This record gives sequence, structure tokens and C-alpha cells, in this order.
Amino acid sequence: SVLAVQDTTEQALTENTPVSFAVNLLQSGTDLTHAAGSNQITVETPGIYQAAFTAEVSPTGTATLPLTISLSLEQGTTILETSSTTMTTAEQSNTLAWNIPFTVTAAPEVLQILSDGTDVILNRATLTINKIDCLYINLQRVPAKMFSNPKPYLPDRPMDMIPIPQLVHIHNEHQ
Repeated sequence: SVLAVQDTTEQALTENTPVSFAVNLLQSGTDLTHAAGSNQITVETPGIYQAAFTAEVSPTGTATLPLTISLSLEQGTTILETSSTTMTTAEQSNTLAWNIPFTVTAAPEVLQILSDGTDVILNRATLTINKIDCLYINLQRVPAKMFSNPKPYLPDRPMDMIPIPQLVHIHNEHQ
């Protein structure tokens, strides 16, 4: 599953204000849900996910400088990642970003991006979340030499998709 959300409008943030996303750019699968305009993303199934975020931040015209601006990705009440910058002029604009894997063990779980400061203007926010725990390896066949040769085996023509648990099972049979 993948979910990509975006908001290109300016948002005035205060402490603990969640970032909202006006548009769902891409939504595929049922593991992640978001209602356009909402500040919450719901992870519907347990698994391993990857979140990539970027946004421009700047101080409001009334901000006391220097101003440290931080945005955090929160899963429930747990902070998964934080990105910060310090602004020294009112005209300054910086980009905050992160790319972080995380695990959801019990679903549903709510994700939000929160500001920990005041006098913050956020613009051009984009968040993409991918479910990444469905990892497959392309194999044509698995020869016995693969398990005795320290060099990796790369098949000439990958044809089959073998899930990792089956590959581990094959590996265990040849020990």
C-alpha cells in the first residue's frame, strides 16, 4: 500500500497544531487511509512502513527571533522522528524533511505531524507512506551451490517470485 498526501497552502501553526493535508495525491491499497483536508492518517493494518516528509517553514511576522521550528511525526503519542531548524530573520524560509521506517504492531494507529513551536508558517507539505514489509526476491531457481558459495547467486533470468519465508525455508533445507 502507498499513500501520498499534500497541502500547498500556507498553514499557521502553533504548539501541538497538527499539519493538515488538503489533497490525496495517491492512495493504493487498504493499509493506509486519509480523508482529504484531514490532519490524521490512519494505519489500518500492522506492518513495517516508510514515511517520507518535506515542507517549507518560516516565521510569522510577529515571531520573536531567533526562532526554532520543529515538526514531529507522531504515532499515537510516540514521536517517531523530528526535524528542526532555527530561523534568524523574518524573511527566512527553510525546508524540514525526514525519511523514516517505523513499525505498527496494533492497528488502527493514527499518525500526525505536529509543530512544537509557535509563530510558524508551513507551506508545501508533502507526506508519502509506503508499506514495506512485503519483500520479495526474484529467483529462477535456487541451486545447492548458492548455500556453499560465499558470493551471492544471481539468476540469469528471474522468473519466480518467492516470498522471504519460503526462501528461508529453502535455505534451512540445504544446511
